[in-house]
Order: sequence, then structure tokens, then C-alpha cells
Amino acid sequence: PHVGLGSVLEVKVDTVVSAQMPEKSAGPLGSGQLYMQKGDFRTASQWFEKAYKQQPRSLDVLMDLGICNVRGGDTTGAEKLFRDALAVKADTPEALYALASVAWGARHDAKGALQWLDKLDKLTPHFDGSRELRELIAAGGHPSGPGAASAPSAPA
Repeated sequence: PHVGLGSVLEVKVDTVVSAQMPEKSAGPLGSGQLYMQKGDFRTASQWFEKAYKQQPRSLDVLMDLGICNVRGGDTTGAEKLFRDALAVKADTPEALYALASVAWGARHDAKGALQWLDKLDKLTPHFDGSRELRELIAAGGHPSGPGAASAPSAPA
């Protein structure tokens, strides 16, 4: 299914996850990251697919391709990639945050989102965006529906 998270939550996932991932890389991964920085998620995704074929267990590739999937509306594919990232490295806060965002933004699954956020908070208290996502869930807000005004915004 191709269901987006809503533009506000998509931007927040991009901003939070990208800001906390390591330095940019060379090769297909680096090319994908350059296009992602420019906001060209379709081209970035093509580069990340090439990188994925070369490095299917690369945390950076899994996370970046997942973000591109979210931006392209493929939240099911994104969720699989974020889970794969956790299989590579179980204590990846960016993957936990991304899974919480997908659970809430794509399925409006408060219980699932809060479970991911609880794991995140145990691992990394005060993770950027965690509190805002909890507030959005508590308010019953959805990025594209009621409560959208309370959705977290991307930092400047």
C-alpha cells in the first residue's frame, strides 16, 4: 500500500533521522544522500537501491532507503527496512523513531507507535521528536487530519 504519513510528519522523520545519522558516504550511498538532501527522493531511492544490492545490511542504506520509501508513500516497504535496520543493530534510535512515526502516521496505530517510543525512550531519553510525536498521539492528531496543527514541524 502506498499511504503517506502526511507532509509534516514525513519532513520530521527526514529531519530527525538524517540529522542523527553518520557522515555522508561515497559511491551509490553518497549519491543517494546528495539527492535526498536536495529533496529529490525518487532519484535518491534509485541510488539507495543500487547501494542496497551491494550492502543489504548497511544501516545507512536501510535507513535512507526507508526514508525515501516514506516520502514515496510506500510505508509498508519503509517499515520493513526500518525493522531490518533494527535486525542489523538493535539499539538504533533512528529506526525506533521511524517505526513509531510510520505506525502512527500511516495506520493511526497509537498502541504500536507508543510501544516503539517506549523502547526509544529507554534507549535514548530526550530523543529529538519523541516528545512531539507523543503529544500528537495524545491529542489524537494526524498529519493530514484533525489535530494537524499540533503536528511537529521540522527544525529550521
